[in-house]
Amino acid sequence: MNYGELKTNIRNYTEVDSTVLTDAVLTTITKNAENRIFRDADSDANRFYDTVNTIKANRLVTVQTNTI
Repeated sequence: MNYGELKTNIRNYTEVDSTVLTDAVLTTITKNAENRIFRDADSDANRFYDTVNTIKANRLVTVQTNTI
């Protein structure tokens, strides 16, 4: 099943058309579902690692933008 078929199946299941479940809404729904699966499934494929240098008396750590 591709993304287009998934959108159609969701709209058919909920019995609404694209005026209610727009592409933007379905994108948010699928992204949230992906994030939930990534949190629940223990997989190293979705983890990011980085090394930082710590500075004494500095409580802040700078993290790369793609690691959050």
